[in-house]
Amino acid sequence: MIASAGGALHPPLLTVAAPVLCDGDMDITSRSYSYKPGQHGTSHTIRCERQGRAEEVTLRAIGVSTLIYGAGARLRQLKTLRDQGLISAQDYESRKQEILNEL
Repeated sequence: MIASAGGALHPPLLTVAAPVLCDGDMDITSRSYSYKPGQHGTSHTIRCERQGRAEEVTLRAIGVSTLIYGAGARLRQLKTLRDQGLISAQDYESRKQEILNEL
């Protein structure tokens, strides 16, 4: 949710995916358009620029960002369970490692 809706409203939220997707520079381009009077839209395109070439990575950036933000939410929930004494420190570490390995 954060990556898709949040990325549509504020594209820099998707730059969390940059280290995974791009060993160059990530560039976000926003373009406003109007398809009939009184209506408008904005499109965002994310590109990875390396060695003088640009590759469009918008959908991959959304996907990777979704995984990263999802893992963060799961880790936060897991920490809450540990802090409330509902799971042991050993269970916390084990489950935390499982979540990180899924990435």
